[in-house]
Amino acid sequence: MVPAIELNNGVHMPRLGLGVYKIPDDEVERAVHITFESGYRSAGGQAEKPEDHR
Repeated sequence: MVPAIELNNGVHMPRLGLGVYKIPDDEVERAVHITFESGYRSAGGQAEKPEDHR
């Protein structure tokens, strides 16, 4: 189990999660599935911005 911290509002948030920003689209679903099976409970990403291709 991944350790969590308690936020000021009482919500517990995992200290570590999976970032999917640079994972190719065709691999994201499998990566998230494996991550959650391993005990992680946090995964996040960001929409790509046009300026990211400079």
